[in-house]
Amino acid sequence: MQKVDISIIVPVYKVEKYIRRCLESIIVQQTESISMECILVDDCSPDESVAIARQIIAEYKGDMVFVILHHEVNKGLSAARNTGIDVAKGDYLFFVDSDDYLMPGAVAKLFNALSSHPDCQLAMGQYVQQPHTLPGYERTGLITGGKAIRQMFLVQKLSLHAWNKLVRRELVLDNALYFVEGTIYEDCWWSYRLFEALTEVVLIPDVVYAYIDNPTSILNTIPARAEQAVRSFVFTCNKLLDRPYDDLFAKHSLFVFLLVIRTVFIYNHNSVSDSLKREFFCLRWRLMKRMLKSTHLLFAAYFVLMFYPFRLFVNYSFLRHRFGQLHSLVTRISR
Repeated sequence: MQKVDISIIVPVYKVEKYIRRCLESIIVQQTESISMECILVDDCSPDESVAIARQIIAEYKGDMVFVILHHEVNKGLSAARNTGIDVAKGDYLFFVDSDDYLMPGAVAKLFNALSSHPDCQLAMGQYVQQPHTLPGYERTGLITGGKAIRQMFLVQKLSLHAWNKLVRRELVLDNALYFVEGTIYEDCWWSYRLFEALTEVVLIPDVVYAYIDNPTSILNTIPARAEQAVRSFVFTCNKLLDRPYDDLFAKHSLFVFLLVIRTVFIYNHNSVSDSLKREFFCLRWRLMKRMLKSTHLLFAAYFVLMFYPFRLFVNYSFLRHRFGQLHSLVTRISR
């Protein structure tokens, strides 16, 4: 069996407008020195996405191996990624959402960075979130030490997205780093566990990934999925509190708090079931009790923004800007 260096995993669902651009950006990643496979997971897409993909693959002349898998029922993005993980043969995994695309040379740049640091199990590049370009690293950098990596993640200097990273498959399998099915914002809990398992990360300054703000994506249709969105955030936050970074107590608590505030905004503007309201209150009170028991009274006072009437503060854009400034101040105090 031929050795595969990199497995690119692409879930496919309702992306007929985007799939061609995505696959064409993957095809041009192929180089003579890196063997690649592209695994497409059809999650029962009801449109022409798979037909378009088949046409592109049929016309392709090159060494990249394409595999198309089909779910019998629609299971969601997490399940599609997990299916790809289970069949992947590459030494490294690269997740690509099918409404996004890769920048030229992205895979080779990440792979070369890892080749230069043989003890490193993950390489991360920059991404552009169209129509905005996000600030990036000025030069290639190596982060060593688990605590340093986790701290950078908690203060959001390391992306929590799954898709701008090249990660060793062995690490994923050894730590059972599968995505939780049936949730929204699944990348957060996955990345949290990923960075917990790492001791060395290499960052490159190159933009490797283009994230497209698809108006039909899950995150852009949250008002129609408010119950699922709030339930997903409650699940994730409880998981984070069950498995805390105890050596980074303040930053960990602030990270969970930010997720709770995101949930508060959805909660304030949509209706959810009474049972979920109780679950969300229990989560907020759990986080508040954690702060009170730790005697971090300043943080506890700040965390009252999770509760009525103070949570109304995050309802309006001009106040959310002030909240961002306030959070930056509190984060600096926590150092």
